[in-house]
Amino acid sequence: MKKTRLLFLLLSAHLGLAAVGRGFPSVAQLLARRHWISYAPTHYYPGELPPVYPGIESITADLNTLRTAGFDGLITYGSELEGIPGLAKKTGFRSMLIGIWDPWSPKERAELLKAVVDYPDLIAGVIVGNEGLASGRYTITSLCEAMNDLRRMTSKPVSSTEAVDWVIGERSLAACSTFLSVNAHPYFSNHQEPQDASQWTVAAWDAIHRRYPRLPLLFKEVGLPSRGVPGLSEESQKSITRC
Repeated sequence: MKKTRLLFLLLSAHLGLAAVGRGFPSVAQLLARRHWISYAPTHYYPGELPPVYPGIESITADLNTLRTAGFDGLITYGSELEGIPGLAKKTGFRSMLIGIWDPWSPKERAELLKAVVDYPDLIAGVIVGNEGLASGRYTITSLCEAMNDLRRMTSKPVSSTEAVDWVIGERSLAACSTFLSVNAHPYFSNHQEPQDASQWTVAAWDAIHRRYPRLPLLFKEVGLPSRGVPGLSEESQKSITRC
């Protein structure tokens, strides 16, 4: 696989440390013990007419690349592609946080439940939606109803994903969640110099943890582009010192 393709897959990298959680102590342990990566399949364009879906060979190649890079925890954004949990298990992933893009989609719900039944030891939790509050796809009331519904249906820890400011400001989201799943992008908060971006990310983590100290915390998307923007490259990011 070309290096640029690998870099694209790694843009939504992981940060999986956690505090002790309420009700599901294992989710805190799993968040801390796995090396997580958020995964959007190559050649997956569901919004095209007609939709473009990746084949098994393409998904397997992606997952093998991520395993070779050292990741053993997989995070998905939706459950439309039914083959991913089985392929994740086959390629050696140890845990999976399975996403459901549309919390009310009958197809996604069916595939999610099938994955939980078929791979109970692989599926560590469910992430219901991704930045749907910010985009207006759903309200906090309807989202919490869906999260509670899926928690009952799967008996798995549940979360939803929003950006840092939404998570800090919307206490109802934390109240519905077993653990917190956050998109933390310094680039979109005007922190684009690598050292500054690193410090902003740590500060964001600390701020969320202070606000919700009892909830396990995962940064689902975090990092900077490594090409395409002046001053941002792998070389410039190697200069970052520990925060």
